[in-house]
Amino acid sequence: MDSEKVFELEEDNDVCVSFSDPHDNTYVSLTGVGHVTRDSGLINKFWNSDTSKMVKFFEIAKAKAQDGTPNLGEHEKFGTE
Repeated sequence: MDSEKVFELEEDNDVCVSFSDPHDNTYVSLTGVGHVTRDSGLINKFWNSDTSKMVKFFEIAKAKAQDGTPNLGEHEKFGTE
């Protein structure tokens, strides 16, 4: 992966991800440490579906900022009696 962002991340792995919806006065800013991965299993786990952990995380952060309840979809238990 050769891109300017990959180069920047290799030089300084402090990251910030921000979300804003000024219409609703919603602002979320997350900071941490990042790194580049080529692990497709890890990528799919965190990024490639509506049920991914990152999508859920952003939904929870958005709800928290708006004093609301996150929309995490429907939950069902299987294999229980």
